[in-house]
Amino acid sequence: MSPSPELPLLRWRILAVLLAGLCWAASVPPVDGGLFPAVLLFPFVLFGLEGSSWKEGLLLGFLFACTGLALGCFWVYNVFGFIGFLLIPIVAINQVMFAMGTRLLLQQKQCKRFLQVACWWTAIEFFRSEWAPLSNATMTIGGTVPNGFLLQPARYIGVYGLTFLAALFGCLLYRIYAYHKEGKSPAKAAIFPLLLIICWSACGLLTPPIEESQKSISCLAVQGERVPVDNYIKTSEAGLKEHGKVDVVVWPEWALRGIFIEDEQALQEKLAAFVKKHKVFLVFGNKRKDPTGGFFNTVFVMDSQGKLLGHACKSRPVPFLGDGNPTANPDTVTTGLGVFGLPICYDADFSTVVIGHVSRGAQCLIIPTCDNRHWGWFQHMQRVRLLRLRGVETGRYILRVNTSGPSVVVGPKGRYREGYWKGDEGCFKAQLPLLKDKTPYVQYGWLFGPLCMFISLLTVSSALRRIRANK
Repeated sequence: MSPSPELPLLRWRILAVLLAGLCWAASVPPVDGGLFPAVLLFPFVLFGLEGSSWKEGLLLGFLFACTGLALGCFWVYNVFGFIGFLLIPIVAINQVMFAMGTRLLLQQKQCKRFLQVACWWTAIEFFRSEWAPLSNATMTIGGTVPNGFLLQPARYIGVYGLTFLAALFGCLLYRIYAYHKEGKSPAKAAIFPLLLIICWSACGLLTPPIEESQKSISCLAVQGERVPVDNYIKTSEAGLKEHGKVDVVVWPEWALRGIFIEDEQALQEKLAAFVKKHKVFLVFGNKRKDPTGGFFNTVFVMDSQGKLLGHACKSRPVPFLGDGNPTANPDTVTTGLGVFGLPICYDADFSTVVIGHVSRGAQCLIIPTCDNRHWGWFQHMQRVRLLRLRGVETGRYILRVNTSGPSVVVGPKGRYREGYWKGDEGCFKAQLPLLKDKTPYVQYGWLFGPLCMFISLLTVSSALRRIRANK
C-alpha cells in the first residue's frame, strides 16, 4: 500500500502550526520575546491552514492552540494544580474556531482575505479575553507591543486594535510568499507591510501629549502576603516614618482576610485610630456580604476621620478559587482627594472592566492585587505587563499594590514609574496625578473589538455560503 501523496504536505502543515504555536508562546512570559515572534506566528499558521481540509483544519487548529497555551499559560499549574492543564483544551476551542474560519477565508482569491483573517483573529482574541466563560486576557498579541511609539495608538483603539495591526502585518508578510507562489512580483506585495508600519509608527509619534495635571495625591503602597492586620499597620507606620506625610495608604487585596469588616467593630476602631493618628485615607481589601448569598471581593476606602466612605466590588472573580460573586457595575469612590477607580486584581487584566471605572469618572486607578508568591515571578510579570496597556487606553496613572510584588505605578504613556519590585514585605511612596480627560478609546474606541466580531461573523459566514454555492 503506497503512502498518500498528501501525507508529506500534511507533515509540513503540522510543522508550520507547531512553529506558529511556539511563536505565540514565545511572545509572552515566561519567554517574553515581544512583538517579533507574535507577528511571525501568522505566516506560519497561514501556511499551515491554506488549502487544508476541514478535518485537517480541526487538527491543525488544536495543535496550534495547545502548543501556544501550554507554555504561555504554564503558570495555571501553580495556581490550580494539575487540573489547570485540563483547562487548556477547553480554552483551545477558541483557536480551533480561528483555524476553521481562516481556512474558509483563505479559499477566497481576493486580496482582502488577509485583512479579513486579521479581523477574524482579533474577533476571536476579543471573545476569548473578554466575553468567554473562562476568559483570560494575558496572551493578547496587542500585549506584546513594546513601550514607545508603537504602543501609543492604544489610546484610540486599545489592546485589540494593536492586535489587529500586528496580525495584519503578519498576514501581509505571508502575502509576499503568496505572491511568489502565484508567480507575481513579491516586491509589490512588500509595499503593503511597509506602508502599514509607517502609518502605525506615525500614529504613535503624532499622539498628543498627556495633559499636565494641576492636582495629585501622594500614596504609600504597602506590600505583604497573608500577614495580620497589625503587621500592615506596623509596616505602614515604618513607611510613613521613612517617606513622610502622604494622603493615602494602600493595602493589597484580601489585606483583611477571612472576616467581614462591617461586622468587626473593634477592628474598625483599630483602623480608625491608625488613620486619625496619621491623617491619611486608607484603601484596603476585604469582603462584604451579598444579600442574595455568598460574598463580594471588595475594596473599602476609609477617610482620615475613620469613616468608611465607600467600596468597590470585584467584577471578574478568578474562576475556581472561591473569589466571591461578580458585580455587574464597577463602582468608583468619590473622596475629598478625588475620584478613585478601584479595579481589583484580576479585573485589571480586562480592558472593558478598567475603562468602565474611567467612564464613571475615575481620575486615577488604584488596583489592590493578590498574586501569591508561590505562583511564580513569571506569572506576576505577565500580569503586570498588562498595566502598560490599561494606562495608555485610559490615559490614567495607575497604582498597583500587590501582596508579593511587583507593586508599581504606571503612567498614561505606559511607562513604569515608582515601584517595589521585590517579592517580600515592604512599601514605597508614589505620586498619582489626577486626570479628567477621557481618551478616545474610553469614549468610543472600545467598540473596536465587538466591531471586529460583527464583521468577522459576516465575512466568515459569507465565505462559507460562497464555497457551498460553488460546490
